[in-house]
Amino acid sequence: MLKQDGTMIERAIFFVIDGINLASLENILFKSPEIGIAHFEELNRLLHANKLERYNLKGMLRADYTFITNEMSKSRHNLDDAKSLNMDYIKNRLYHFQFDFLNRAQMPPSTFDLSISEMSDKYELRSNIFNYDWLNPLQSVLANLLISGQTRVFHLVKSMHSKDALIKLLNLNINIRQQKISEADIQNFLNNADSEYNSPFTNKPMQWYATNKVIYYIEPSDDGRKVVARL
Repeated sequence: MLKQDGTMIERAIFFVIDGINLASLENILFKSPEIGIAHFEELNRLLHANKLERYNLKGMLRADYTFITNEMSKSRHNLDDAKSLNMDYIKNRLYHFQFDFLNRAQMPPSTFDLSISEMSDKYELRSNIFNYDWLNPLQSVLANLLISGQTRVFHLVKSMHSKDALIKLLNLNINIRQQKISEADIQNFLNNADSEYNSPFTNKPMQWYATNKVIYYIEPSDDGRKVVARL
């Protein structure tokens, strides 16, 4: 489902389902670790962290572009001043926004706050008069109205990274059990794991908290939420 060309709204719905699946798997592996050992090969294939490729960002943008432009075409027939609208101008503006967004979304999550600010200044409907194309004022305003708020989708991309990090934790979890890594050696095992298993937010190895017997990473949010996989 996540690989399909689905809109942002559809992707957000699938994220909820994906979150339930991953949380359920974490609980199963904790309550019945023998399942992780018995199905190790299958789980090791399924729990392959491939960053944003899993979520088909390009497909999401394609679906949004198609949906928005189709709705624009339908609405155009109901407008009295439709002849004054330059649909190609607005579509091009949307395309350039999506191209800019895609490039920035593939940068490290630590850059997203800056990207949100810069993209908002560039594309959202603001009071700054220099934001508008005064050779095409009506088209410029309509395009910014259409795009305004879509920069918030960077938060959705952060969620993609969070899901990817949880998948990494679960993969490390089953490998620790399969290889029978002792508690004393778990942090060393995490430190020596391939860099693809690092936290996407810090690019550092996952951590072992011996007291609670969990491997974890900390999300860079105001509350510093700790995401764990129990052993």
